[in-house]
Amino acid sequence: MINNKIIRRHGILKADLYDRLTADMCELFSGFEGVSYTETEDPEEVIPTYTVITFDTNGKMYIRIDSDDTQGAVVSIHLGNGSTLGRDYINLDVVGSTSSSMVSYSFARTAYGGVFSVMSYSDSGDTVLSDAQLRLFFSTFTDEEGSEYYGLVYCNRSGLDSVASMTIKLATTLHESVESISGASLFVGELANQNVLCNAFSYTEPIVSPRLYKKLKTEGGVFGKVKIGGKAMIAGSAFALEFAEE
Repeated sequence: MINNKIIRRHGILKADLYDRLTADMCELFSGFEGVSYTETEDPEEVIPTYTVITFDTNGKMYIRIDSDDTQGAVVSIHLGNGSTLGRDYINLDVVGSTSSSMVSYSFARTAYGGVFSVMSYSDSGDTVLSDAQLRLFFSTFTDEEGSEYYGLVYCNRSGLDSVASMTIKLATTLHESVESISGASLFVGELANQNVLCNAFSYTEPIVSPRLYKKLKTEGGVFGKVKIGGKAMIAGSAFALEFAEE
């Protein structure tokens, strides 16, 4: 997969979504050490086809993609084998009406991780998703001893929505349960007149991401491929992932 390029899919028939989405997500996460994926088909299951992308050897943290008659595909982030929504797993949101016939989404990969959007449903093959809807971020986090942990960060609102209604979900291979952070606690006041960033970090675990940043304040629509403070980044909703310029 080409690094540092936002790839935008649109006009995908809902019936074809699971196969296309699975191929794209598996390619997005391939090549990162220790990350693997498996596809399962079980005719006795209610949803017979699903793919799991695992981020550690014991399968503690993973993304699951399910084939679904209504949405075409459902994506969820899991931490452990529990069944409590918000603590053990998160379902990625969708925009538009799932009764529509076509789907759009976007994603990008850098040497330091990847970003993925929510899925947008419409009846138009020309609908392209805004980069403000890049809401799922993947990168490494480092503790005080220098040990690295893969992490997934998800924003439940787009970058154009009010931060007061935003919730950030953080899952890493160090966490025992999904961490929930109020979006309002991540931002400085409206009087800030320039872009402000800080390294993404956990409130419950002593870890910081060296390449994934919280957007504490942005001027206007700062999304997509941007340069902030001399760093090249792919910016989505509330976070930005650094990339190395070629």
